[in-house]
Amino acid sequence: MPRTPEFDKNETLNKAMMLFWQKGYSDTSIDDLVDFTGVSRYGLYGTFGGKQELFLASLDNYRDGFISNQLQRLELKGASWQEIQSFFIGLVTLAQTPEGQLGCMMCNAATEIAQRNEGVALKVDAHIKRLQKAFYTALKQAQEKGDISKNIHPLQTADFLVGVSQGIFTLSRSAHNGSIIKHFSSIALASIKP
Repeated sequence: MPRTPEFDKNETLNKAMMLFWQKGYSDTSIDDLVDFTGVSRYGLYGTFGGKQELFLASLDNYRDGFISNQLQRLELKGASWQEIQSFFIGLVTLAQTPEGQLGCMMCNAATEIAQRNEGVALKVDAHIKRLQKAFYTALKQAQEKGDISKNIHPLQTADFLVGVSQGIFTLSRSAHNGSIIKHFSSIALASIKP
């Protein structure tokens, strides 16, 4: 009979996710993961597989927790201009917190490892498509309500907002980012609804 792990799988995954988020994939060793989670190599390998599998599981955990919380209102049926504004206000506020200053784990993975790791690339691509769809749907509904101009192209503008959101996460990793992020976000939104 296989042994039952003597640790909480979800808690361990949350800890691994935080370590990968803080240090990145390359700078996180198995020894780091053992020390940070308190779980032996045997336990980590037996439950999650190798470092790459644990990283992929951490990205899923980040998506299902952190990203889903961020996108909750934007993905609601009927989301419109107000939800787009609220999303960016939330990003500006988040950027001033210790967690926000880690950037977006998906964005970090995109720049660090996605080009040489197909599994990571697929998760990053799915994340970008999810953002794009949420923005596109909200922009279409904002147009239908008359909240933004009919001249705005929803798909192109959704792509633009994906770029702005990822830019904010990148800027949030810098030391003196507060006013830059606030201005970046407000001017981006003003370009859509002057």
